[in-house]
Amino acid sequence: VEAENGAEGLQYYRAAPTDLVITDIQMPVMDGLQMITELRGAFPTAKIIAISGEKGRLAAAQTFSQCTFEKPLYIEEFLGAVQKFVSAPGASIYMLQPSALAVAHSVQGDA
Repeated sequence: VEAENGAEGLQYYRAAPTDLVITDIQMPVMDGLQMITELRGAFPTAKIIAISGEKGRLAAAQTFSQCTFEKPLYIEEFLGAVQKFVSAPGASIYMLQPSALAVAHSVQGDA
């Protein structure tokens, strides 16, 4: 499932929680840090991978995310983390930036 921003992603997750949330930190409307904070407050066990090109904001996300990645991504490392967090074949993933959506689909197809 793809969301255009943090507010939309949070709304989708509340309606139908997924096995993993992958989010960029810099997004319009509600940024990734705010979305992660709200998600963690409502769903303490949610699995979250945060991605950012800004080291400072990524460090802030580490408090609330199980895993963080700095851009540019090393695909093997990233896919390894996704596989670790997704527990079943065909598991659902929310992707909060369209640029990474192809990665999520390839992982689902390989599971």
